[in-house]
Amino acid sequence: MATGFAMLGNEIGYALAAALAMDPEFVTPVFVAPFVEESLKGILLLGLWWLRPRTIDGVVDGIVYAGVTAAGFAFVENILYFGMAGAEAGAGGVTATFVLRGLFSPFAHPLFTVCIGIGVGRAVRSGAAGSWALPFLGWVGAVSLHAIWNFSTTLGAVGLAVYFLFEVPVFVGFLWLIWWVRGRELRQVSHHLAPYVRSGRISPAEARMLGDRAERRRAKEWARHARGASGERAMRDFQSSATRLAHLRARLDHRHRAKGAVGTRATPHWETYDVLRQEEFLGHLDQLRQGFGPVAPTVRTIPPGAPGP
Repeated sequence: MATGFAMLGNEIGYALAAALAMDPEFVTPVFVAPFVEESLKGILLLGLWWLRPRTIDGVVDGIVYAGVTAAGFAFVENILYFGMAGAEAGAGGVTATFVLRGLFSPFAHPLFTVCIGIGVGRAVRSGAAGSWALPFLGWVGAVSLHAIWNFSTTLGAVGLAVYFLFEVPVFVGFLWLIWWVRGRELRQVSHHLAPYVRSGRISPAEARMLGDRAERRRAKEWARHARGASGERAMRDFQSSATRLAHLRARLDHRHRAKGAVGTRATPHWETYDVLRQEEFLGHLDQLRQGFGPVAPTVRTIPPGAPGP
């Protein structure tokens, strides 16, 4: 739907530019398309933020939703571009389009829209007055990067310099940012699991492991060594479920700090549900521990009076 509406919006922009005696071949890709396409791709993220805020637990979730949405947009758009290139220029046009869109810029759309995802993820975690500005700033960043990329494609050989000196470093920088944000959110997992450590439902060693990328990897290796592939799967599910529990607890703690403890105010249905889900998560973690823990040794019972081994 976003791709179809974007084509319509770009055609309208093209017609308006031509009517205003501007160069539509320049105005449409550099000014119209970034505005229209990033706005349409951002609608899903804004919808999740407004209607299903519990779906996004932080910046990493915002990045994932933005990346998947933009990848779907680019997938449909590429099919349309390949079809038009084939109809207009034959095999040579398809090859040129593939080189430009398939080799030089396969991650362009996700890179742009990730800016919006970061803004929405930060807004969800913040919840403070004025947090609406964060998705807007992300949208500005997405539109700007998109416009710079489209502008570089109009420069011919100079565009290659812009690509290697600007676009590639920006992409590498975003990869580093995602890696850093992921590590930061993992460290927060240990912090949010502290109440369950104090109650004895999660051990201190488990909390430390869940908050460290290298420790999580070593735990899966240990589980595979102890119980095979099924043990590794159980450990992976344990880490995933414990991380979701930490996000749930962070959401509840933020709500309680902002509104007061449960029982002292009107409690929405979702909050009551999340409070009850804590016990479900903890029970599920208990079950998963049985899947990766060491197997108890088999004890052979010797009947009374029987000779010893």
